Amino acid sequence: MGVAAKGSGIADDMRFDFPYGVHAKLPITVRTHTTCDAFARFKVRMDEVTDSLALVATLLAELGQTGVSVVSVAPTKALLANQTSLSVVESAKGSLLHWVQLGKNGTLSRWHVRSASYMNWRGMVHATMGSNIVPDGPLVNKSFNLCYACCDR
Repeated sequence: MGVAAKGSGIADDMRFDFPYGVHAKLPITVRTHTTCDAFARFKVRMDEVTDSLALVATLLAELGQTGVSVVSVAPTKALLANQTSLSVVESAKGSLLHWVQLGKNGTLSRWHVRSASYMNWRGMVHATMGSNIVPDGPLVNKSFNLCYACCDR
C-alpha cells in the first residue's frame, strides 16, 4: 500500500516485514504520518528520500572498507514444469507482486503482475470525497502516485 498507507499511519513495507537481499542486513525504518492527507504522503516521501540517502552512504562506506559488494542475491531453487512461484517486493508505490507459472520444459506459461497502484485506487477515491474542492482532486491523485497503465491489463 506504500505511501498511501504510510501517510495514514500504517507501517506497511515489504523490506521491513519480509526482508530480502541487502535489506535483511540494513536497518530499515518504516516512516509514517497519521494525518491521512496529501501533505502526510509528501512528508513520507521526504523521510524516505532522507533514509535512502543514508542507506546509500552506509553501503558506500562499507564497500570502501571491504572492497566487496554488500549486495547479495539470495539463492533460489529452480522451478520445475507446472510449478508456481510468488514474489512480493517493495516498490516506490508500495508492494509489487509477481506470480509466475512454468509450463512444459520449464517455459513460462503464465505471469501475473499486481501493481501497487491497483491496491490504492479505492483509497484515492475515498481521499477525494467529502469536503475536498474540485481543484484538490489532481493534488490528491498525484499524492497517491498511482499509475493508470499499471492497472490496465
